[in-house]
Amino acid sequence: MFAPTPDECGTLADIRVQGDTSGLSGLAALVIGRKVRSSLAKDLRDLERWLSPPQNGA
Repeated sequence: MFAPTPDECGTLADIRVQGDTSGLSGLAALVIGRKVRSSLAKDLRDLERWLSPPQNGA
């Protein structure tokens, strides 16, 4: 879900990752979950940098 923020200075994204974590995959989910969060955070930082106007002196 994407929605403009009230001050219209950005966009709010609600990101959900779902999957089956039964059996041994439940143990792996702990490790994989951390990697997924890290990757999503990096992707969102990259997207913000790509969409933002250039900074003065950059």
